[in-house]
Amino acid sequence: MSSPAALKASIPEQGRVLTFKRAVVVDRWADLSIKLAATAIKTASGAVRVLILSVTFLFLAIMAWAARLFRSRPML
Repeated sequence: MSSPAALKASIPEQGRVLTFKRAVVVDRWADLSIKLAATAIKTASGAVRVLILSVTFLFLAIMAWAARLFRSRPML
């Protein structure tokens, strides 16, 4: 009797490794055929990218201001 194991598929062209979590039990002497359907995910729009970039820069500016404020305080 074969033991269930996870399947791993590597797609070198894309640089992604796909791991399937569902166990597969097959007859040892049977041909294995798998049908896969893949779709591309929708990427973020330009406005969302600009918003994320703006929020990141704002966060970094606040951290730099806080670091400068903390550094300028005299030690007690």
